[in-house]
Amino acid sequence: MKISNALWANNSFLKNPHHLELLEELISLEMMNGTIQLLKTEHGIHGMKLPFLNSMHWSRQFEWPWAITEGNILPKDVILEVGGGDTVLQFALAKRCRAVINVDHDNEVLETIRNSELNKLLPVTAMHLNGEKLPYQDNSFDKVFCISVMEHSENPLQMAKELYRVLKTNGKLICTMDIVPNVVPNVEAITLEKAVEILEYFDINFPPVSGNAITCAGLIVLCFSIVKDDLI
Repeated sequence: MKISNALWANNSFLKNPHHLELLEELISLEMMNGTIQLLKTEHGIHGMKLPFLNSMHWSRQFEWPWAITEGNILPKDVILEVGGGDTVLQFALAKRCRAVINVDHDNEVLETIRNSELNKLLPVTAMHLNGEKLPYQDNSFDKVFCISVMEHSENPLQMAKELYRVLKTNGKLICTMDIVPNVVPNVEAITLEKAVEILEYFDINFPPVSGNAITCAGLIVLCFSIVKDDLI
């Protein structure tokens, strides 16, 4: 297994002009998608609420720019995004490659994507599927993106194996996971034990939690990518 990157989410990317450009692009896509909420008071509009910057998705401002950069996307690439829902990351990917397939278990959300204005400009194929059992042949995709999805899976290790199976040899998996060191009530996240199990499958050493790792409500976010070489 060739390891490209494994790190904890942190704010260091804010110093990188390229990441700031990507954030501006994502905000622009949110505006085109009509998912930005204007914050109004009796004195008028005083700001905007961005879905990927709100409290539920606080880490997306790191994860998405990191994922796009780490993906090293090529115009010829066919990309699978697992659990993309109705977020704009899939459209940012579609701007850069030949085709994007977004698989998700929520058909209502997928229907929203199919009927969105952005999908007319940057077509994405939205499929109602379970990431733990994909109908695609081995070695089907150049890149696979799985951003903060495994923690919602009943069997995250099985999902990891399935994502690796459909990835082409020399293709790249870009993944992030929400992890809790201990059980946190009402929070969907992978325990350290489960996370280590997944990383061991990919032959990745679990990185130490650095002092500048982002934490929120007991969560820490691990970002990693691998290049498939058929050693598993």
